[in-house]
Amino acid sequence: MSSLDGSVGIVTGGARGIGAACARKMAAEGARVVLADRLEDELNRTCGEIGELATAHVVDLKSELGVAGLIEETVRANGRLDFIVQNAAVQIEKPLHETTTEDWEHLHAVNLRAVFWGAKYAITHMLSRPGGGAIVNVGSVMSVASDPILAAYSTMKHGVLGLTRSIAVNKTYARAGIRANCICPGDVMTDMQVAYWSTLADPSKGREAIEAHYPGGQISLPTDIAEVACFLASSASRMVSGAELVVDGGRLPLYY
Repeated sequence: MSSLDGSVGIVTGGARGIGAACARKMAAEGARVVLADRLEDELNRTCGEIGELATAHVVDLKSELGVAGLIEETVRANGRLDFIVQNAAVQIEKPLHETTTEDWEHLHAVNLRAVFWGAKYAITHMLSRPGGGAIVNVGSVMSVASDPILAAYSTMKHGVLGLTRSIAVNKTYARAGIRANCICPGDVMTDMQVAYWSTLADPSKGREAIEAHYPGGQISLPTDIAEVACFLASSASRMVSGAELVVDGGRLPLYY
C-alpha cells in the first residue's frame, strides 16, 4: 500500500506541466486529488485522463474567496484535506528597471499571495482535526539564487521559501502534525520554460546553452518534480519539514 493511499489533496496549476504530473502520480499512488487551475478546458482534459480519483476545480488564485472556496469545497466533498501542492505560477522575463508595477503585482498575486492564502486556509482546516497534513510549496532555484531578467519572479520565489520555513518552525503547527517543505526545481520542460526560451535571440541555441550548464546535459521533466512532491506529501517524509529540496541534476552547486 502506498503512503498516499486513501489521502486527499489539492494540486494548484494542475491543468498541465508540473501540476498535472504531480496529480497523475498522486492519483496513481491512491490519493484523491483536486486539480485547481483557471484553464478550464485543459483542466477537464487532464482530469479525464487521470480518472475517477481526480476532480477539477476552476479557480482564480488571485481571489482570496476563490482560494478559500477551493479548500472549503475540497473538505466538503471529501471530508478531509491531507496535503496541498502549491505549484501554480507565472513568469515575466524582465530586468528590474523594465519591470512595471503591474508586472510586479501580477507575479506577487499568483506566485506569493496565493501561496499564503492556500497555506493559511489549508492549515486552518488541518488544525481543526487530528492527523495534521503536508504543505508542499513549489518554489524554484530562483528561491535560493537569482537571474538578471527574472527580478520579480526571483523575489516572489524567495518569498515562497521564506513562507515555507515560517510554517515549518511554528510549534503549534508542528505538534499538530503539520509539515511544510519547498521544492526548488531548476529548468523543467514545461510551457513556462519554452516561453522563457522564446525570449532569447535564438531559442534553439539558447536551449542548448542552458542544457550544457547542467552536469548531465539535460533539464528535468515534470515527472521528476512529481516524484519529490509525492514523497513530501506522504507519511514517508514525516520528519522532513522546513526543507528546500533542489531538483536540478546538480546544476546549482556548479560554479563554472
